[in-house]
Amino acid sequence: MSDKRGLYEVPDFYDYLKHLTTLSTGSLVVLATFVQNSSSPRRSVLIFGLSVVCFLISVVSSIMCMLFTLSWRRYTDNNSAPSWEGSAIAVLFMVTAFTLFLGILFLAIFGVANFAI
Repeated sequence: MSDKRGLYEVPDFYDYLKHLTTLSTGSLVVLATFVQNSSSPRRSVLIFGLSVVCFLISVVSSIMCMLFTLSWRRYTDNNSAPSWEGSAIAVLFMVTAFTLFLGILFLAIFGVANFAI
């Protein structure tokens, strides 16, 4: 009976990862708009670069976490899941959340540096 419950837990986690991916890609669009409308984007090139890298890492790690989650769920249905896969999912999720947070932080710093009155 606990196995049936596990089938319903994966879509919620998967949807959460989809939302994190959407936030990261949306933030990249906001960052591109900031650069386009900034009077002197050269002033904050390092912060811009760090923000882009963090958002890209967040998107890639989120997609990898989604793929591992689906693979892990398939293996746990057959009781043959590799022991490392659960740990990989946890690490990838932490990387996704941490780099999303850093990307938003760098985005805010970039916005304040270029649009402060």
